[in-house]
Amino acid sequence: MRTDCFIGIDGGGSKTRFLAADLDGALYAEAVAGPTYYRQSGIAQVILALRDGIAACLPAGRRAAVCFGMPGYGESPAEDGAAMREISAALSPHLVCFENDVAAGWAGAFALSPGVSIVGGTGAMSYGRDANGTVARCGGWSEFFSDEGSGYWLGKQLLQLFSQQSDRRLPRTALYDLVRERLALQNDFDLISLAEKRFIPSRKETAALQSILLEAARMGDPFALASYDEAAKNLAGILCGSINKLRFPEKTVPASYVGGLFEISDLIREPVRRYAEAQLAPQSLSFAPPLLSPCEGAILLAAETFAPAALPALRSRLLSQKGNTSAFPEKT
Repeated sequence: MRTDCFIGIDGGGSKTRFLAADLDGALYAEAVAGPTYYRQSGIAQVILALRDGIAACLPAGRRAAVCFGMPGYGESPAEDGAAMREISAALSPHLVCFENDVAAGWAGAFALSPGVSIVGGTGAMSYGRDANGTVARCGGWSEFFSDEGSGYWLGKQLLQLFSQQSDRRLPRTALYDLVRERLALQNDFDLISLAEKRFIPSRKETAALQSILLEAARMGDPFALASYDEAAKNLAGILCGSINKLRFPEKTVPASYVGGLFEISDLIREPVRRYAEAQLAPQSLSFAPPLLSPCEGAILLAAETFAPAALPALRSRLLSQKGNTSAFPEKT
């Protein structure tokens, strides 16, 4: 059956973004719904969020080709397969394809051209595709033993540094007093119950602690600065991990980035570029902002899957709009 529009979905553990485009790439609606990480929220809740977001974007009677950038996709084939079947059936008659949400970010960053994109937010992961169509990913295994350099990792670093300074295993610096003040600790050991109730159950809350670490770094705290340097080294390794799995024969490797950590230019973005180039030498790295949003990337992936003939014009139109969707109010 024929489709008459595309919807790109950028899934997430806290919220999910939807963007709709006509077949020629004209953007006409966007929406925001709840979390769509099925291991966290359950498949029934994911389906409700997807239905709400699609309904907010589409007039009645339209049939869309949808790409769902699904958190965690590809990490558990058996569970993913069951989830995909339920979601596809629930969203019928729309056509649905599935990718990891980091793949949607890559597709937006490069508009489907070869390159590698790295995510530096609550988690950390890289994803890329080369001119041969080979794909690769690196990092993002699990916050329990991976996600090095991420906001979550930096949040844990803050807690570790505070405990070590409290114990006098490390000298006390500005970081120690800052944590006591920002977390309103009356006693240092109050951090234990606070961590058990607030931080251990929530990756998002733990990652938010990164803002305190950044404040300490801006004060010149040596331990905070060292943590950011280590984070940059880890993120560079994650970026190069995907690059090393692919073939980029040209002198300069195309790379991009997304996520709040990369807004910290001096402590994260530039050091990541520098450390990555040191690993890639004699090749250099072109480290540029993304061309399009993850939702626009998902639209391109939907077209690549269901309407490849429409892809060149669609890509050209999306690029001409420069990812500007400010005309569409968010719907929740």
